[in-house]
Amino acid sequence: MHPEHQNKTSDFFERKASEQSRQVVFFDKHTNLNKTLLKASFEMALIIAKAKKSFTIGENLVLPAAIKICEIVHGDKIADALRSIPVSNDTIKRRIDYMGDYMKSQLLIQIKNSDTFAIQLDESTDLTNNAQLMVFVRYQYNLEINEDLLFCETLSETTKGIDIFKKVNDFFIINELDWTKCVGVCTDGAAAMTGRISGFKAEVMKVSPDIRFVHCIIHRENLTFRKIGCELNSIMNDVVSMVNFVKTRALNSRLFKILCEDMGSNHNTLLFHTDVRWLSRGKVLKRVIELSDELRIFLRDIKPDLSALLSNEKWMCLTSYLADFFDKVNELNLSLQGKSTNILIITSKLQAFKQKLSSWLNAFKNGDSSMFTSLHDFLTVNELSMTTSVSSIITDHLSSVLKFLSEYFPNLNKNNEDDW
Repeated sequence: MHPEHQNKTSDFFERKASEQSRQVVFFDKHTNLNKTLLKASFEMALIIAKAKKSFTIGENLVLPAAIKICEIVHGDKIADALRSIPVSNDTIKRRIDYMGDYMKSQLLIQIKNSDTFAIQLDESTDLTNNAQLMVFVRYQYNLEINEDLLFCETLSETTKGIDIFKKVNDFFIINELDWTKCVGVCTDGAAAMTGRISGFKAEVMKVSPDIRFVHCIIHRENLTFRKIGCELNSIMNDVVSMVNFVKTRALNSRLFKILCEDMGSNHNTLLFHTDVRWLSRGKVLKRVIELSDELRIFLRDIKPDLSALLSNEKWMCLTSYLADFFDKVNELNLSLQGKSTNILIITSKLQAFKQKLSSWLNAFKNGDSSMFTSLHDFLTVNELSMTTSVSSIITDHLSSVLKFLSEYFPNLNKNNEDDW
């Protein structure tokens, strides 16, 4: 291999071997991290990832702050040890990617060891107008039912059923997941998901015809309460107009904040309404009711038509009712979510809420509005009585909600759990 060295003595080669050994020791000493420092680097990367902060915050803020604290509390010797912790932008990124890959590999092992698993998926557009597909998985591990995020991928082009299936199927193939072990798919009921000809369901049934498709029970419950009738929907649109007029203009937001502070309000900002966020409607309405006096004064000169609504007794009664109703719906929505829930628990909670609606309707027909606190307080403070028109709108709404619940959840009327 090296004819130029064929006449060299053995001392020459022994010297070369000794130099190579010393080089190995030198590079190991200067490139291998102390295990404690390596662990500290990973822990910092984990904290940054959980806080959803920029990777550069490690070297720009976290480590300098830690060094300064150690210098003050423990002295320069311990502080100098912290300087060896690698926390550069690229290092933190590698640590987070490594932890993510490790968690993914462990999740896939657990899913493969499970006899069966089920998935839940949803597609939504983010702030940058990119369609994001999120897939969750439920599986059995250590005699427990576990739920985890399986993956989140961007749909680069269209969001048709075939595109969603291709993205999920490619993930299954790459990670060697078996479609025959998938026993259930939960979707939001959209046409792209449930289409029998070209939807995601149609494509899945071709590879595994025994999979059971279900419409998310919480999503069905949310669809039920979105139907509020023409007059109540008009009031909701008025509320959104008020909020947008204040929030979409920087000057209006600043002036409204100053007004709220001068009046000693508990809040100084309104909340935007976002239709895709299920809790948004209740929170927006409740905040408008809490700041109704401040909002009426603020809009009096610049938007007299909107300000007049806040002085209208009927409009305020119905808005207060909507705030109370959706506040109760938000409580129900939050109680239906969580890892420990199942179909029987969710069904019992929906059944209990349906019984509450029925009792509220009967009490309201008898002139009792105490179950709706904002409405009751508004009537009490202003010494008003419930008008026939307001009472009729509210009773019609409660009756329609009960009807829609029965249509979306026909089994709520059954007491036999075997039917589920």
